[in-house]
Amino acid sequence: MHREREDLLPWYRQFWPWFVIALPLSAVIGGLATVWIAVDHRVSLVADDYYKEGLAINRVLDRERLARQLGLEADITVRNGELYIRMTGNLGIPPQQLTAHLRHPTRGDWDETVILQRTPDGDYRGSLPELHHANWYLRITDPDHHWLLAGRARLPSRGSLMLHVQG
Repeated sequence: MHREREDLLPWYRQFWPWFVIALPLSAVIGGLATVWIAVDHRVSLVADDYYKEGLAINRVLDRERLARQLGLEADITVRNGELYIRMTGNLGIPPQQLTAHLRHPTRGDWDETVILQRTPDGDYRGSLPELHHANWYLRITDPDHHWLLAGRARLPSRGSLMLHVQG
């Protein structure tokens, strides 16, 4: 049996040229995969209008301060795809509806806004879309945006949770 010497084989039939080509090729493939992941799964942590949001922080603090002065608290329950809120504190004339903003810390496409209508017993109820089990930032406000209750919760939860302004 006659065996050819390795140095007489054409380059494409030898090991080392393919090994040398594979290293930079794997870096190019990894880079393209990274670009694809970055484009497909954008993180919405940075706001386009960060300057305006920075200026608006004083209004948010004023709204939280008013909620603290009124002694507002929200007892929140999630059951059967519904969000129930029982408000306590000095609301005066209770509004006919509340707005609950649910924001995910890193996935802006998961954010939800729920409009809650006042029920005859004085609670508020709204239809809650299907939520991913995760930590959420909650913001509850009246229709005129006079006051604001904000907090964090793991939703959907099995029990109820209390949301009040930290002071």
